[in-house]
Amino acid sequence: MENKNSIIINEENAFKQLKEKIFLDIGVDFRDYKEKCLKRRIRIRMRSNKVETYKKYIKLLTKNPDEYHKLLDTIMINVTRFFRNIETFNAMEKNIFPELFLPNGSLYKKNIRIWSAACSSGEEPYSIAILVDQFMKLKRDNIKIDIIATDIDKKSIEKAKEGVYTESSLKEASETIIRRYFKFDGENYSIIPSIRQMVKFENNDIIHGKMPARLDWICCRNVLIYWGRDLQDMILRRFYEHLVPGGFLLLGKTEIMLGKIANLYERVNNRERIFRRPF
Repeated sequence: MENKNSIIINEENAFKQLKEKIFLDIGVDFRDYKEKCLKRRIRIRMRSNKVETYKKYIKLLTKNPDEYHKLLDTIMINVTRFFRNIETFNAMEKNIFPELFLPNGSLYKKNIRIWSAACSSGEEPYSIAILVDQFMKLKRDNIKIDIIATDIDKKSIEKAKEGVYTESSLKEASETIIRRYFKFDGENYSIIPSIRQMVKFENNDIIHGKMPARLDWICCRNVLIYWGRDLQDMILRRFYEHLVPGGFLLLGKTEIMLGKIANLYERVNNRERIFRRPF
């Protein structure tokens, strides 16, 4: 009969095997994620499947690969909607847009590159595209806007490309925006083609994937909190290297910079976590 210590050791070994299996099967690397947070999220799926050990959950994933999508949703908390935290989008318009899209702006040019990292099913980059479209029409300027949106979850990217959403995704969007930028078919809402064309969706991993280059703005909200400090610093340094001088970085409200990494960036809006690479 196994004693308590050996059971704990076996479970820890199985947990490591589970992370390796996830990486080998779907290419998503959770080996550097905060362990307590990762275990808590995996346990949610284990309870849903009435599975008590990591070893049994490994067997379940082998028999039922469709479980991976639900697991990713649970780990990454793919809870998103259009204009989520509207005060953050108001801050974008106030602190970032004038510098990018007005002729006297410090980054104004005829081709602006924006990256929405960990974009989930596309609500965030489409929200940015809608705001940009409104702003540009108001200013009557004609700038080429490239919005690159990436996520590690292939199914989320496919959903984003379709651009079809339920009413619950739009509960923070105004009636004017819904009427102007969506087509309602009696059940779902579809993004109009001109906005869909502004966003290019790609399957990509922030940690191991190739980052877009020469970026004027990176939007990466509520992702860094899942990683340890060393990995956070590595990603923030890579963001810095891929931003043009003067380029902006938007993080989630619970995400902070500490130490040497914090000294790389200028603080633009502390409350809304807007930073900038100095010129």
